[in-house]
Amino acid sequence: MRQTSAVVLIVFVTNMAFGTLALAAPTAGEILDSYKAATGGRAWNHKITLSTEFTTTGYGLTGTGHAVNDLEDSRSQSEYTLGPTSGAEGYDGTNRWRKDMSGTVTLQQGGDTRELAVNDAYRISGKWWQPDRGGAQILDDGEKTFGDENCEVLIITPKDGKAFEAWFDAKTHLLVKTVEKQGPQTATTTMSDYRRVDSVMQPYKIVVDMGHGEKYLQTTTVTKVEFLGRLSDSAYAPPKITITDFSIARGAPQTEIPFHLINNHVFGAAQVNGKGPYFFIFDTGGTNIITSALANTLNLAIQGSIPEFGARP
Repeated sequence: MRQTSAVVLIVFVTNMAFGTLALAAPTAGEILDSYKAATGGRAWNHKITLSTEFTTTGYGLTGTGHAVNDLEDSRSQSEYTLGPTSGAEGYDGTNRWRKDMSGTVTLQQGGDTRELAVNDAYRISGKWWQPDRGGAQILDDGEKTFGDENCEVLIITPKDGKAFEAWFDAKTHLLVKTVEKQGPQTATTTMSDYRRVDSVMQPYKIVVDMGHGEKYLQTTTVTKVEFLGRLSDSAYAPPKITITDFSIARGAPQTEIPFHLINNHVFGAAQVNGKGPYFFIFDTGGTNIITSALANTLNLAIQGSIPEFGARP
């Protein structure tokens, strides 16, 4: 009887030991390694350029777009149309740039733009899968609930970047959400509808929530994914500026415009579609915006809506 009890006790203790090991929380490295394995593992090693086509909805508008991502050097470029607007943006490995619908190209160098570009590059190139995790600082934020699923959450700060949260489904090990502070706003991006393409998994639905409510969610639905060879540097470089929506009367190289300086802001008179003049504020960091009242006066069609935010003095 004593031997039997001893055997039972040994088995019981052994089971407890194995149970404790099974319940031990995975390390940050194990979470990231499981993520790579779940999305294709070694199949990623030979992928060079990711090309995607997509449709997008947001702010009451719909559109389409195309993006390419350099999986080796972290560079990226995308172009899109959204309702009556269009544009492009990219990262050439050094500078983040943006092209507006007028054709103007500007380098995005203010605020945390550089850090956010580093974050994007870190995720695009899979640096978190490297042995040294790309030199990033990684903290384990424990397990949290997202919808009906339990997620393993890491706080990752890439070298020269800024901290963001990465949420991984504890069952599938897939990345399902990121949370990132972008200037005064917080961007919560969710990824779902993963599908296998050329031996790796890609999310086909991406939703960005900037915290302004469901009305302003930006939803991207991928329509085509393919992997390409190496593209030339020009594919990611800022495009040549070709502005065609203005001219100076009689082809003069310069002109003078009267203005009012009010509270350190420049105001001047301008016409819209030959009507006016109307009082406008001129700001090099702004866009061409008129009030809805003036749009109605000019019989202009109003499409979509965007949230208003800013800073008070």
